[in-house]
Amino acid sequence: MKKILVSGEVSINKLAKIASIATNKNQEELAGLAKILPCRALETLARDERRQALSESVHVNTNPQQSLLTVNLLAHLDYDLQKDLLERQKKGININQLLKDLLKKHDEELAQEKQKLAEEENRRAEMRNTATGAREKIPATGAHAKKPSRYIPAKIRRQLRKEHGTKCSIRTCQKPATTIHHTQRLALSQNHDPNFLSPLCREHHAIAHSIDRTYWKKRRP
Repeated sequence: MKKILVSGEVSINKLAKIASIATNKNQEELAGLAKILPCRALETLARDERRQALSESVHVNTNPQQSLLTVNLLAHLDYDLQKDLLERQKKGININQLLKDLLKKHDEELAQEKQKLAEEENRRAEMRNTATGAREKIPATGAHAKKPSRYIPAKIRRQLRKEHGTKCSIRTCQKPATTIHHTQRLALSQNHDPNFLSPLCREHHAIAHSIDRTYWKKRRP
């Protein structure tokens, strides 16, 4: 990293953003990223690395239950809902199990909805490619294939919102999502399969176009 600083390829401000996470093992990769990412994206990258290291340390050295952040969820619930839960608890109903069952059902419904949308998108892409090939009497690939629209259907955007909310899908990030990123290049996938879509903030979207899949596998939920 000192080499690219001396050569003037990267400013000292950029290197300062990632100096705290640089090691002998990753400094070459970081130097390459420093050449192409803006300062704010580098700052986000460094923050992610620190939080990831802290998370792994907490997981290894502490009881998982003790490592959870204390959040007063009751303060975010409607009064009627709080009252309902307390009344059920007084009756001897296991509120913990009730909520677990509701969340499990919710997640299963989301997964089924996502799978249905994915199948529809894949069928649509297959039909589009078949029709293009039939018209041109050649395989619908390369320059002859009709390019898919970059517009993401509203029902898919709604599904992503149900799953991820309004925040960036990187678990260490709390910034608002600004872009829906295709984790598989649209030119290759030819569709908007929700299994390969991630709502990202501006900085993580910049990183997404400059880094390998290992990064996303480590940080996505």
